[in-house]
Amino acid sequence: MSTLTEIEAAIPKLNADELAELERLIVARRQEVLPLTRHSILDIPVASVGVILRPFSPDDDLLGEMLEGRM
Repeated sequence: MSTLTEIEAAIPKLNADELAELERLIVARRQEVLPLTRHSILDIPVASVGVILRPFSPDDDLLGEMLEGRM
């Protein structure tokens, strides 16, 4: 079997053991191609945006302005 069409045509003819083996092979191949990697926020390196030019003030609260509908 070399094409997807041939494989799809053969699947209904497989017995339960053959289907289980096919599923095992597909899962194994998928893990080879796309290894499962887990990432954490702690893995991200610290980024610096530079020095603070002036301290924050209540006027810098853009979220408050958006929630209050102010411009």
